[in-house]
Amino acid sequence: MLMINDKVKRFYDRPTQIAFYDMENDVYLGGIAHGDTIICLECGGVVEIEDFLSDIEECKPEVAFPIIELPWVNLSDECLGEDNMFDIQTGEIV
Repeated sequence: MLMINDKVKRFYDRPTQIAFYDMENDVYLGGIAHGDTIICLECGGVVEIEDFLSDIEECKPEVAFPIIELPWVNLSDECLGEDNMFDIQTGEIV
């Protein structure tokens, strides 16, 4: 039975892109860790890091790295599309 590696952070001073382990689907999902929370990039849900790690320790102790830090990538194109054209008066896509 493994334990969560000591290198896994429980607090992030600045927003950090991460992969975090999804126990329900047995996969890693993308997220943003900041402070003591994780924002899921798939559903937008927010989870407290301590609660998340406690659940992992209890239910999936073999997962030594439930949070993996990733290099920062630009998400603007994913959110806004390549054109990124908005009317500054109406906020509508042009």
